[in-house]
Amino acid sequence: MQKGITLLLVLLLIGLGAIQTEAQIASASDNLVAQPIPDRLVPFDITDPGTSKTVQFGADLAWASQQNFRRALIFMGADQVDVARVSYQPTYALIDGDLQQPQIDALGWRLWLLQTFADPNTKVVMNVDAPTIDSDYYVGNADKWAALVKATATRLQNEGYEVVSVGTMNEPDYSVEQGTIDDFYNIVEAMRNDPFFDDIRISGGNVLNCDQASPWYNYLTPAGLNEGNTHQLAGSFDSYAGFYQTVTGNGDWASNDELHNVMEALVGYEYGMQMGIWWGPADLARGEMVKAFDGDRIGYAEHRPNWTAAAVYRTPEG
Repeated sequence: MQKGITLLLVLLLIGLGAIQTEAQIASASDNLVAQPIPDRLVPFDITDPGTSKTVQFGADLAWASQQNFRRALIFMGADQVDVARVSYQPTYALIDGDLQQPQIDALGWRLWLLQTFADPNTKVVMNVDAPTIDSDYYVGNADKWAALVKATATRLQNEGYEVVSVGTMNEPDYSVEQGTIDDFYNIVEAMRNDPFFDDIRISGGNVLNCDQASPWYNYLTPAGLNEGNTHQLAGSFDSYAGFYQTVTGNGDWASNDELHNVMEALVGYEYGMQMGIWWGPADLARGEMVKAFDGDRIGYAEHRPNWTAAAVYRTPEG
């Protein structure tokens, strides 16, 4: 009987070893993961002629980072960088209608990056960079603010760059120290009354929250605004998409000069955005998307409650 029990235990141990050995053999099914049912599908047909639109893309120098700027040029391709965003600073009062040395130095650094690394045909979009503001000089004084923009733009033009757009304030719905919406209105009006700005777009309201984009744009348009621009750091999908439809419906230029992700660009493309500038670096995903936009869009889907979108593009080569 004892021999029988011993034999049974030996067989049992051998069997367990065999089971453990079998369990250590890898299988392709080990890596399979159950996928959730998608909320949206992106149907497409490779024979569909698709939709083709022109969108200008740019790299940012408001955040004057050499690393960010060079990465954008590398991943997008220098020939794909249509514009660069270069800032003016209301940090010091003008002297004899010109910038003071700290403002000249800040602009000079941005110019050096532009001249050293970008295509010489890159155009300039201006916005305000206000680490501090000489509020006694600028806030509530539209003529002086307009003169600051003009003095900065003149220096850029003297270096051979075409200034195509200027933003009067940056995220004024959040950074209220720049002034009120009426101050914004008065600055736009002052610039529009100066022939210097005849061939330069004036953008607004350049807001942080896209729910505020249409209200600010609609309020400022009578002053001479001809470019609607928004960011998307708060607000609804409906407001973001609807804003571009409102702006293009008025025949104005539609922009987002601080794209924070690919999804904002996909939605912008769908609803009328004509210019997008990447905030920070533009790495592989952003660069590849810019190149994809050269092709035809043959599929698009969105999920507004989840703030997501996806698209399919045919390469320019077919």
